[in-house]
Amino acid sequence: HRMGFKKAKQVDVPDRVLSYEEFTALWDHAVSSATWQAENYLRSANDILDRLHRKGYSNEPVEYYSKDKSDILSCDIADEVVNHLVEKRVIDEKEFASDKILSMIYSGKSVNHIKQKMRQKRFRDDIIEECINEHLESNPEYNNRSLTRQIEILTRSPSFTRLDPVKRKDKLIRSMSSKGFSVSDTLSWINSHPEMFTSQDSNEEW
Repeated sequence: HRMGFKKAKQVDVPDRVLSYEEFTALWDHAVSSATWQAENYLRSANDILDRLHRKGYSNEPVEYYSKDKSDILSCDIADEVVNHLVEKRVIDEKEFASDKILSMIYSGKSVNHIKQKMRQKRFRDDIIEECINEHLESNPEYNNRSLTRQIEILTRSPSFTRLDPVKRKDKLIRSMSSKGFSVSDTLSWINSHPEMFTSQDSNEEW
């Protein structure tokens, strides 16, 4: 059963020619482990490959005896298992990436932030670009709307409203840059909301 594999943190691959049984056990374990990562976490092929290597699978081929022992064969288990699961669409990078990107779009992340996060998850650049473009085709104003939404959350916070109006500008630019929005986009928002960044007489505020 699959849960057993997740608990087995490390595999021990003997440094010699493996018996056919040893090889098949390692192969099956790698398939289960990689399938679990794909089905439960929608991980990219590269990420799953890294995890198999960390689990103890070599990144070089192992040698093993054929079933009838007449021959010695070789197989790079981690690599071939991942390729096998990509072919079978168990690891479906396009679908996984699309899913993860959509949830980041729902939470209003900037396009730059999404790209960076997806690269950290080891998804391929062409897939990241394709999925972002597909999701944003129907939503060309996305980045502006998402910036506005993040700004509104910040400007409502007490730590922001307490700031001296001049300091608010710095705070806003720093905060939005750290979320992956461009300084020029943030500045154009600031310029269209001057009342928030100019000191006023206290009488006028009441």
